Amino acid sequence: MRAEDVEPSGTKLLAIFTTTASRDEARKIARTLVERKLVACAQISEVESIFSWKGAVQQEREFRLLLKTTEHRYQAVEAVIRELHSYELPAIFAVEVEPAYAPYANWVHESSSAHEARDDASCQGRRVADAAKSRRRGGRSPARGA
Repeated sequence: MRAEDVEPSGTKLLAIFTTTASRDEARKIARTLVERKLVACAQISEVESIFSWKGAVQQEREFRLLLKTTEHRYQAVEAVIRELHSYELPAIFAVEVEPAYAPYANWVHESSSAHEARDDASCQGRRVADAAKSRRRGGRSPARGA
């Protein structure tokens, strides 16, 4: 077993979810979290939500963020979402990701930690390697869908 195949000890991977009213709001939250190295990756998907709010059934188009990070970052991620979110009561919840492919878990851990110099090299190396693979396959870069 290679060292890079071993998941960081004691660090649980989390998938944090929230929804926003607009794509622009989702992008702002996602970019802020990635730039602050609180999450390794943020994915945005358009969804249709049906929910009860203040006694009435609502149906709205929303944008779901799937944020990949570690349990140690949850409180900071939640704080940023609450600061930037337009909803009176934003949905913010996390699911522990287990099991996870160890090299990917390591990348998430490194990319959402305070070790910025190592993170930048790791992320850049992943993007370059993924782009090269994508060109060979003739497809879109997997780094865009990390």
